[in-house]
Amino acid sequence: MSLADAIRALSGIDCMLSSGITYSQQIKAGVPAPIANAGLFGNITNGLIRNEIAYGMQMYGNPAGNIINGYYGYGNPQANAMATYAMLGVCSPWFMFNSGMFGCGYYYPVIRCCY
Repeated sequence: MSLADAIRALSGIDCMLSSGITYSQQIKAGVPAPIANAGLFGNITNGLIRNEIAYGMQMYGNPAGNIINGYYGYGNPQANAMATYAMLGVCSPWFMFNSGMFGCGYYYPVIRCCY
């Protein structure tokens, strides 16, 4: 198992556990079950999509996606919003103007310069 695969698996577990904790807190706080369920599946979906983007970036040698996921975490709307904005910042063609590496895993090649 490569480092990228290990991080992907552990981040997926972290996403599921964090989303489950948020779900249980919402149920205890009296949030209606359909709303809590929607939040649960939204948190899981957002986290797993971010994991796939980070995995693609890591496979091409760019660890920025894993750093962002590790810093912001999973399982609540604030973490989802901040990490998604940060992920869009490093996973877009405009990132090439800020660094010698750019790209979003499968979609763009990683270009290294000035190292």
